[in-house]
Amino acid sequence: MRLVAIKSQSQQDMMALHRVRSLLIRERTALMNEMRGLLAECGVIAALGASALRRLIATIMAERDDRVSGLLREILSDAQRQLFLPIVLPQSKMLLPIIVVV
Repeated sequence: MRLVAIKSQSQQDMMALHRVRSLLIRERTALMNEMRGLLAECGVIAALGASALRRLIATIMAERDDRVSGLLREILSDAQRQLFLPIVLPQSKMLLPIIVVV
């Protein structure tokens, strides 16, 4: 039987930080893919990457395009706000580096 060394509090904290960051990245990717899928159903193809999606959503919001309904514009607007929120850890005030800013 292999014995495992007890981890220090700082090691446990760092592992928790990495797990939460990994979860946030997976959720962000899923949301971006969902937004791309919704747009694809309307005939609007979005390039890969957060910055390309951000530019496309901004263009869709600024211009009137009959392919994208008003309700879908609202849904995409809400999803975009959720997608690009900065994540701040409450106690350390440390920003998790998962946000792509263009």
